[in-house]
Amino acid sequence: MAFIGVKVPAEVGRMLESIDVPGERHSLSDMHVTLLYLGKGIDFISVAKTMVATHEVASRTRPFMAWGDTVSSFPSNPEDGIPVIVPVNSQPLHVFRTALANRFDELGIRYSKKYPDFKPHITLSYVKDPDPGFQVPSEPLPGYAGWVVYDVTIWAGDGSMSEGTEIRIPLRPGPGPLGLVEVASRIAKAAPHRL
Repeated sequence: MAFIGVKVPAEVGRMLESIDVPGERHSLSDMHVTLLYLGKGIDFISVAKTMVATHEVASRTRPFMAWGDTVSSFPSNPEDGIPVIVPVNSQPLHVFRTALANRFDELGIRYSKKYPDFKPHITLSYVKDPDPGFQVPSEPLPGYAGWVVYDVTIWAGDGSMSEGTEIRIPLRPGPGPLGLVEVASRIAKAAPHRL
C-alpha cells in the first residue's frame, strides 16, 4: 500500500488516543491525514516519480496549520465498517492537495480517484458489523488538536505504516521556526544598518 499524507504529531495523537471511541482503534503510529492514495504494489520507478512531483509542489508551499475539533464518522462501508474520524480543517491543506493532484495528473502518475471529494480526516477506529441504525454521535474534542504541517510523507509498504518505508518531504521553509535560519542568513548578508 502506498499513499501520500500528513503525519499527526505525537502530542496530538496521544490526546486523540485518550478519547473513548467505539470499534477497533488505530494506533498512534498510524494516525495521519491521507492526501492521495497510490495503491498496492507500487514499483520503484513510480515511487521515484511520486517523490519528484511531491517535492515540486512542497517546495512552493509554506508550512500551514491543520486542526480538528470534533469526533464524527463517515457512512458505513462494506469492507471496513463505520470509520470513526476527526475531520481536519485547513484551507491550505485543500490547496496543497489540489496542487498535488493536478501535478500528478500532468505527469500521468496514477492515484485513486475513488472518493472525488477531498474530506481530510484522521481515522480513530472502525466499527465492524454495526447494529442497524448505529451512529457515532458528533462530539467536540476534549482539547485542542492542532499542529503546523511542516512536511508531507510518502508511505510505501505491504503492511501497516510502521512496517513500510517513509519518505518525508519538507514544505518550503517560511519565517517560522524552520525559516529562522533563512531569515538570519538574509539579515547577515544585508548592508549594515544602524538604529
